[in-house]
Amino acid sequence: LDDAVERTLGKTSAQKPAIVIGTQTLEQALDIDADFLLTDLCPVDVLLQRIGRLHRHKRTRPAGFEEPRAEVMLPDCGLDALSQPRFENGLGAWDNGGIQGIYTNLPALEATRREIEARGVWHIPAMNRTLVEAVTHDDALDRITHEMGWQAYYDAVLARNLAARQLGAYAAYRKDVRFHEAFRPFDDETALRTRLGAEGAIYDLPPETTGPFGLAVTRISLPAHWSKGLTGDEEVQVDCADDVLTLRVGDRGFIYDTGGLRKEPA
Repeated sequence: LDDAVERTLGKTSAQKPAIVIGTQTLEQALDIDADFLLTDLCPVDVLLQRIGRLHRHKRTRPAGFEEPRAEVMLPDCGLDALSQPRFENGLGAWDNGGIQGIYTNLPALEATRREIEARGVWHIPAMNRTLVEAVTHDDALDRITHEMGWQAYYDAVLARNLAARQLGAYAAYRKDVRFHEAFRPFDDETALRTRLGAEGAIYDLPPETTGPFGLAVTRISLPAHWSKGLTGDEEVQVDCADDVLTLRVGDRGFIYDTGGLRKEPA
């Protein structure tokens, strides 16, 4: 996919009409050059990276796109509704025994929105420092938090961030001490992850259940968006035929084969 995007919008790509729809990978890892950017709202430091993919190289631009231009979209519900909490297009959060999300810092998002509204034209990189400081300074974020009535939500976000930093420090490998001196067993190893996200339901499978690769499978973890209404305590029925596992949890069916785990077709 990366190669295909660079062939379409790269420095040496042919100049022909194209629309590329992608994730935030495009803002960081690829040398691409677009005429126009349509993006969801995001914190200003991230937005600057995305804007950096506009007019990146010297080339002739089509009529109407002689100057780099970006349009930033807001959720239809507005940002205030996300403090419930609510998750919309990567913004806000969901509550899973604690705040979880991607761009959870609503005050920073609101500060970014205000900078866009106040400054219709951005001169980059001359304005980078001004923009970033306006959106990341603690005093500015505190003012917005108080003004919008987001204190309870923001406190939960800060608590989540503090817990993540503490967990990272706790799990860090230290080179200045012997391993056995630094090692501290963890009560819950499932909390040590490279990515944070909502927990799905987890089910223990019957003994001697064999998976599609001929190895024993002891448990199955469902994605959170498949687990609504499930507790993890439901009985699991397992059928195995031709190296394909069919799992049934209540009225829901799942198939696990060499292609991975998927929902059973309706």
